Amino acid sequence: MNDAIRDVMIALAAMTDDGCERRKTPWSRGYWSYATDGKMAIRTTRMDEFIERGENDGTADAVDSLTAAATGPTWYDVPAVPPEPGPCPKCHGVPSVKCEACYGAGHVAWEFRHRGRTYDSVEDCPVCDGAGTVECTECGGTGKGDDPAVEVGPALIRAEYLRLLARLPGCRLAPVDGRSVIVFRFAGGAGAVMPVWR
Repeated sequence: MNDAIRDVMIALAAMTDDGCERRKTPWSRGYWSYATDGKMAIRTTRMDEFIERGENDGTADAVDSLTAAATGPTWYDVPAVPPEPGPCPKCHGVPSVKCEACYGAGHVAWEFRHRGRTYDSVEDCPVCDGAGTVECTECGGTGKGDDPAVEVGPALIRAEYLRLLARLPGCRLAPVDGRSVIVFRFAGGAGAVMPVWR
């Protein structure tokens, strides 16, 4: 059971994309171990393999208060979630696409006239900065197709989070409404996840 919780915590922390290096790995403080990506947080009984972070940067306190947030009157099992999405239909899994401004060349040629003379110039493309490719606008550079949110009671939850929650032993969720943080509990701990606003 601890292996499943540990694996979920490591996977969640690895999803951090806000540039905070400290959150990219789970940590311990006192009696608890924590993991978060900024949109979902988990607290479980201390696991000694996670480093002790005795100083308080406020993250552990925030997770503690989130896990104590109000719950809805109904507790739901984690629903069946769709499998991982396939590759993006536009970029086919490669998170960048050919720049349409320079047709993938990385440079643009242009001409200008001055005092009756015509001058030619070749410069780096201002759209792709000379790379020839830009981030795919369809998938936001992830390379993945749509990953729909799933309805759990009155709330929508991102499928990638539900896939993690499904791996936690005995996990149940108690959404209050479609906008408030959703508290979940599992054998060995608790956590909270932000809903997708409708």
